[in-house]
Amino acid sequence: MVTKKKVTKKPRKRQVKKRAHREEVLKSTIDSPSIDKKIMTAARLMFHQRNGLYTFFEHGHWWLRRETPRYTYIYDVVDAEGYGTINGFDFELVQEDEEDDY
Repeated sequence: MVTKKKVTKKPRKRQVKKRAHREEVLKSTIDSPSIDKKIMTAARLMFHQRNGLYTFFEHGHWWLRRETPRYTYIYDVVDAEGYGTINGFDFELVQEDEEDDY
């Protein structure tokens, strides 16, 4: 009686495609209408204000101008996570000007 020898196959090594290292692009550095809309939504929710909010893209990132009857505030829009942020954005106060009464 001849016994057959079991042939076991070696498992193939899983080939993993190497991905090029990509740097994460921050949302606050993308100049697009969709990001502008997300920032405006976050600002309206953060400051409980619909009018008097203006966004602009300058020096490679977004800024927010917030006008109230007495003051004008300038905020730097930053990417952030966690408590106190909305849509992944937060606003850092850069300048506060009091309106001149003429």
